[in-house]
Amino acid sequence: MEKNVRLCKHCGLLKERIESGKFPDGKNKRYVDESGKLWNGSVCAECNTKRSHENMKTLRAKRKELKDI
Repeated sequence: MEKNVRLCKHCGLLKERIESGKFPDGKNKRYVDESGKLWNGSVCAECNTKRSHENMKTLRAKRKELKDI
């Protein structure tokens, strides 16, 4: 099991990430934080969740806008 400290690309904080095995393709490693949430490349799990939430909000707004036209 590999542990390392990584700088999050989004928030800029140093956070620990832990290797939790590999993805089904068998090539790429899977990293999680201390609470077990998945990292997305160099973006920590918290920032990834927040970013995903904001992206879905804008996507829903765009879809609603197109639906109304």
